[in-house]
Amino acid sequence: MSLVGFSGGQDDHNMAALWTLVSFFEKMELTFYSNSSKIKCVKGDTRIDSFTGQTISIIPTKENIETSVSGLKYSINKSILKPPSFGTRNSAKGNHFSIQSNGPVWVFLNYAE
Repeated sequence: MSLVGFSGGQDDHNMAALWTLVSFFEKMELTFYSNSSKIKCVKGDTRIDSFTGQTISIIPTKENIETSVSGLKYSINKSILKPPSFGTRNSAKGNHFSIQSNGPVWVFLNYAE
């Protein structure tokens, strides 16, 4: 299911939409479309379609989520992503990448520039 136009141009609405993804990710596949990116919430082993050079950010929804990622410029291997940078501004090496996490993480897939 796609969620479009949920922000109303307001930051608080953006945050509410992101938490909606967390609330329902185990019940249904939701994708939030913002002005700059497509956002998913995933947990476990997930393969995500991308394009070469696409900017990808991975942000845990809570503390102590172990995450591994392959298929991006900077691999992540069983790491706990911490603020302030988490797993932001990575880059896809091809047409997909894989992520494994033991808790829910937001995956931001920026549109082509």
